[in-house]
Amino acid sequence: MNALLLAATLAQAGALAPAAAPTPVTAPRERVEVLRLRIAGVDAGAFARELSLRLPEIPVVSHGAPLEATGFLVFVDLQPSAKPQSFTLTLVASDGRAYDRAIDADPSSSPDDVVRLLAGNVANLVSAIEAGTEQADRRDVPIPAPAVVPTGCPACPELPPARVDVVQPVSAARPSTPPRFELGVGAVVTSATGLGAPRDADRFVGAGGNVGVWLRHRSGLLVGAELRVLGRRLPLDTSLVRTRVGLALGYAWRRGAFELATAAAVGVEPWWVRAGGRASDLGDTSGRAAPRRPLLGGGVSIVPAHRFSAGGVDLRLGPRLELSTSSAVGDGGRVAQLLVDEAGELRTVGRLGGWELALGLDVVIWIPVRTKADRAPRAKSASGGSTTSAR
Repeated sequence: MNALLLAATLAQAGALAPAAAPTPVTAPRERVEVLRLRIAGVDAGAFARELSLRLPEIPVVSHGAPLEATGFLVFVDLQPSAKPQSFTLTLVASDGRAYDRAIDADPSSSPDDVVRLLAGNVANLVSAIEAGTEQADRRDVPIPAPAVVPTGCPACPELPPARVDVVQPVSAARPSTPPRFELGVGAVVTSATGLGAPRDADRFVGAGGNVGVWLRHRSGLLVGAELRVLGRRLPLDTSLVRTRVGLALGYAWRRGAFELATAAAVGVEPWWVRAGGRASDLGDTSGRAAPRRPLLGGGVSIVPAHRFSAGGVDLRLGPRLELSTSSAVGDGGRVAQLLVDEAGELRTVGRLGGWELALGLDVVIWIPVRTKADRAPRAKSASGGSTTSAR
């Protein structure tokens, strides 16, 4: 009897014991062996090159090429939508999974920026498909057959063989978004003229140039520092030299290749009168020695310019107009006049400070500064999501 009870108890315990959990199985990573492109709305050749830069291990061919037997492939269909600078993107894998995206580029983006934005989105999505981390929007979707011309049709015109555009993979990869910061190194050739009182003073202030360093955020915000040197000849074998050091804050607005940069600056400007190759002593109208106090002031500038792209940097070239005002420390905003004594008579030969207008030619080289914060743009799916726009 005890044996029967023990057997029954063991049987009941076995029936109530939980089943062993199945061992999870990780699906193997699927490697895309070829990308077939059907592209409209952008330069197909440039798009293929940008895509190969981001996916150097995957051959990229046109969907017009003959469909040869291969392993796992992905069909990429990119078409413009009704909204300007907007595109619909569909990726169809050879196993029937389909992924739908809508991509919006900034209306002010250049064609090259738009191509990089689209190629970055495609590369990110292909990588997610390979890793199996992206949920398909549709399933059992066939890849469209390449367009072919039927054979044996006497009425059909004879067409050349289909062209296969193959982009060789390369090892380097370029970021798909504009850099967060750009470093600008610039120079200006300029000439300045005095405005306003005193009217009997020589209007010519001097000629020379600026050198500066700028930092531009991709929002357009500018900060910079500049050094300006102006000089002019004076009577009696003398010359005037002015050296201004300034800090500036501004904004650089861009539309395509056009850039409009505006800035406000403050600065300090030491100056010297030189005679015979050395600094000359100064005196006031009473004959007493006069100190040489630097000028303090500020101004605004505007530069409408064109940008030329070459070798990964941009060259900005355009005219620069600057309106500024300054005065010597302790002069209460007055304009200082430079006088020479000729046979006991004082004659005005120059001026220091006051309102001045400078016109010059501005050249800046913009160098992209990539940071860890720069990320590839994200596309939004057809059902919603976030987007990143090129600027």
